[in-house]
This record gives sequence, structure tokens and C-alpha cells, in this order.
Amino acid sequence: MKIHLVQMCPEVNAKEVNLKKMLGYIDRALERDANLVIFPEMSLVGYNLGKTRFRELAETIPGPSVNEVAQKLRGNNCYVTFGMCEAAESYIYNAAPLIGPNGVVGVARKLYMADIESTLTGLVFAESVHFKRGGRISVFDTDFGKIGIQICADIFHPEVAMTQALKGAWMIINLSAVPLLVNEKGNYPSVYMARSFENRVCWCYANLVGDQAGVRFHGGSHISLCTQGLQKQASQGKQGREEVIEYEIDKEVVYASRRLSHYLRDIRPDLIEQLLEAAKKVQYGD
Repeated sequence: MKIHLVQMCPEVNAKEVNLKKMLGYIDRALERDANLVIFPEMSLVGYNLGKTRFRELAETIPGPSVNEVAQKLRGNNCYVTFGMCEAAESYIYNAAPLIGPNGVVGVARKLYMADIESTLTGLVFAESVHFKRGGRISVFDTDFGKIGIQICADIFHPEVAMTQALKGAWMIINLSAVPLLVNEKGNYPSVYMARSFENRVCWCYANLVGDQAGVRFHGGSHISLCTQGLQKQASQGKQGREEVIEYEIDKEVVYASRRLSHYLRDIRPDLIEQLLEAAKKVQYGD
């Protein structure tokens, strides 16, 4: 499978502009026989919690933008995922459709909202004001095997990636919108690499880059592989720019790594039940 991971700087509230840019990247990917094109979180509408008009720009899935991407993929052995705001009934979701040669394969919805104040940047995130939480951990069947999709903060909850791996995903995609890490040396926390290591997956991380109505994003999109670690990484930090990572992977490499690992096959449901009990106490009290 040949992957094109697009580290993109969309314009806030400029859906048509961003879609045109994305379609251009898809055209170039198809010219190079790519099988998977990945865009970051909210790449369709831009991401600024104070300024992006999420509800106004939300679309159904399928809907106009998704249909344009689907039309582009028709007859091609290629899949595309990108971040957008999804309108479903009366709710708005932070979502990522997976689209293939035959249309929409499925939709991942962000499970964990970023409701935090960043100790690094001082930015306050209150995503729950805008979005409803998703309720299902997403794994999709493709012609290239099972692929899991998660969005940004989902990475910090290991049960998400674990469940995706246990459901058979050999690749996990994380679409993100992480601001510039101004007080860091430019390196991501080790958790970003740990998820691929502990679950024996090909991990594809696509982050926004550049300015979003006054908020600068970090970039650093990358691909890591099982126990082999980082394979490719885009520019990041103050030097971050819009670019494409091209990477080719045979899923048999992942399966071979899993056969050598006891991590997934030794999972104990009785211990998972204890995790569930503990989580309920934390959430709801004794």
C-alpha cells in the first residue's frame, strides 16, 4: 500500500477553497498510484475554536464535499480520509469519513473532546461546546485490510487503539489539530510512538500546520511502524510547512511483528472487566 499523508494548512471558514486544495492533492496522489490519502483533523473547514463556524459549515455524510471526493476516487484503487464537521440529526460531530472506490466506507467520530487549558500555549480548548462525542471505536474493512481511524485526543486513551488492534486493524490513522508546542524542543511525547509499538500497527499521524486565524499549528505528521519506530516525519514547529509524506508499506510486515508479540493475544478479559469497574467508579463515584 502506498500512502500519501498530507500535512495541510487549511483556511478557516473556507470550505470550498480547502476542498479544491484537497482534490488537487488527491489528483497528485492518484498520478503516483497512491492507495491511501490522509488529511488532518478539520482540514475541510479549518480549526479555530473561537472563529470556525462549525455548525454553519457542517455537512451530512454522504454530502456535497464527500460526494466530490467519492467521484474523484471512482474507478481508482484508493481511499481518502479527512477531518470535517458532520451534521447528523440535530448534532455536530468532529468527524472523519473514509471514502473508497465505491463511496463512503464509514465515518469515525471523535470520542474524547479536548476540554483543556494547554500548559504549553495557554490556549483554552472547549470542544464540547461545539461537538457531540462519538460513541463507537472505528475500524473499517478495505481492500487493503482493516484500518482504524481516531481523532486527535483519542490517542491519549490507550483503550481506543487497543480495541482497534483487537478488532483486527493493522493500521491506525490519527487525524490531529495540535498547536505549536512553544515550550518543547519540537519533539512529540513518547505516547505518539508507543501506540504503534504496543499494538503492533502501522501508525499514521496527520497534523495541521501553519496559521489558523491566529493560532499556529505544529505539524510533525509522521508514520511509525510497530517496534521499528519512526519511519518518516514532516517538518514541525516554527519550521513546519505544508507538505506530503509518501510511504509504502506491506501489511505482512505488521502481521509478522504481531506473530512475535504476546501483547494482543494474551489480553485477559477478566482484567479488562476490572478496568471497566474502576472507570465507572472514577466517572460516577462509588
